[in-house]
Formats: sequence, C-alpha cells, structure tokens
Amino acid sequence: MCNWLLLQQKIVVKVTMTNEKKIRKALKIAVSLSGVESASFIGSDKSQIAVTGECVDSVELAILLRKGVGYTELVSVGPVEVKKPAAAKLTVAPLHQKIVVKVTMCSEKKTRTALKIAVGISGVESASFVGSDKDQIAVTGEGIDSVELATLLRKGVGYTELVSVGPVEEKKPAAGVETKPTVVLPYAHPYQYYYNNYGWPCQISSKEQKIVVKITMHNEKKIRKALKIAVSLSGVESASFVGSDKTQIAVTGEDVDSVELVTLLRKGVGYTELVSVGPVEEKKPAAAKETKPTVAPLYVNPYQYYYGSYGTPFYAY
Repeated sequence: MCNWLLLQQKIVVKVTMTNEKKIRKALKIAVSLSGVESASFIGSDKSQIAVTGECVDSVELAILLRKGVGYTELVSVGPVEVKKPAAAKLTVAPLHQKIVVKVTMCSEKKTRTALKIAVGISGVESASFVGSDKDQIAVTGEGIDSVELATLLRKGVGYTELVSVGPVEEKKPAAGVETKPTVVLPYAHPYQYYYNNYGWPCQISSKEQKIVVKITMHNEKKIRKALKIAVSLSGVESASFVGSDKTQIAVTGEDVDSVELVTLLRKGVGYTELVSVGPVEEKKPAAAKETKPTVAPLYVNPYQYYYGSYGTPFYAY
C-alpha cells in the first residue's frame, strides 16, 4: 500500500551509459515499472533520467538500472510541481487537417505517381506541391490516415518523411493592407541531371521534433508495452502520457520516424492514430531581475587626519 504516495512524484537518477544500446535499455527499464507515466533524459550530457508517476519505487528503479545498465545514483525524489491550469475555453474540434510530407522523387514519372497516391487516399480533398524545390506534398481533407499515406508513398515512389500533421489554419485577410505577391525562384541542384537516373542521396537534417499519438490500450500490460515501444526507437529522448484519459503518448527526440513508431504500436499494442507531428516549442527564458548593488558605509577614524603622520594614540580608540 502506498496511499501517501498517490500524489504525483518525480524521481531523477544519474546512470552510467556507455553506448546507444545502454541508453535504449535504460529507458525501457524506467518505463517498465508499475505507476510510471513518463521518462525522459535531462541534463546537458543526457546522463540523467527523470521519471514521473504514482507509487513508483525509487529503490527498485535504481537496483534494476544498476543490474541492467550501469552504476545508478539517486539524485532527487520529490513531488511533481503542480502547474495552475489555464482558464478553460470552449473550442470546437477542427474537422479539416493538413498533412505535409517530404518525398524523394527522381523523375517526372515519380512526381505524377506521388500525386496519384496522395489523392487516392480516403478523405483527401486537395494535394499540391509546396516548397521551393517542390519535394514536399501538402494534403488536406477529413479523417486522413497520415501513416497510410507515408507508407504508400514509400512503397510506390521513394523515401517519405512526415513533416507536419495538424489542423488547417484559417487565414483572415487583414483589412486595408495591400500585399504584393512574392516570386519564388526554384532551386536548381548542380547535380540534378546526374542524380535523376540513379536516385537522390538520402540526407535528413537533424532536428528536434514532438510526435503525439493516440493509442487504444485496454490494460496495464498494454500501457507498459506502448511506452517500451516508444522509447526503443532511435533518437527518442522522452516519452510521456498526455491527455486527461492517458490514451495519448507524446514522444520527443531527434529524427524520430513517426511512421515507424505508429506501425510498431499498431502491431504490438492496438490501433494507433497520429495526432500531431511538429517541432518542439522552445520555452522563452524568464527575464532576469536587475539587482542594485549595496553600498557599505565607509568608517573614518576621527583622528585619522590629525595623527596621520605619527600614528593614532592608544586613548583615541
């Protein structure tokens, strides 16, 4: 029984991890404990793991990490700071969504095939090329399965990366402001004609992103397995439950393959839906308060100037 621990607690441990395999294993061990709701790397050198949840046994966590990974030290154990919820606003769930994918297309034939695949998916209302080099496709519609879209494009065209998934933003035109259209010149790669016959080399820039998925989980075993799958992917730095009903998992990291994540979760846990994919929002640091320097009063001996050359007599003190 741990009734006194029913409040949310946060445990921070420092683990000696020598390679990528140990890092993946450490996160798997952390999320396998009963009551754990999130586990993420913290610190500049990513050598610490912050675990939050209810009734988490910090001693058991440290022992398992020492056995399976390396020397583990408990840094801190305490309650989670409760954030004051913002005032609730009545919002209507958006019906239309926009999905942007980046596709490796080597020829005109591949370009046509990519658009055919995009518009052939159920719910799609529009599909168009975006970006200066026309290597991205923006798809809008209702109830589109972004994972199915990326999977079909990978099979039929080439490597496909999900850039963003979210609601369609309604642009309100500003009154009385004239805007001139900007002309974007297409970028011509110097080796375009050389690579068109052999395929473009796959180079993905490293970027930190946040992926939110909604999963059908029926029991505690499925919940543990879902977190284990999430942290097992290369590049994942944190995985945590979000939402009031704890049916969504937010995953953050660098170059995380959202399609692979959803595919593995569908196979191992249950039906999984991609809620959003996008960059991690950077928190603005709080403005530093200016502190005025304190001036200490200077003590002057009243006999200093009179007896300066001969020294102050003993009776002057």
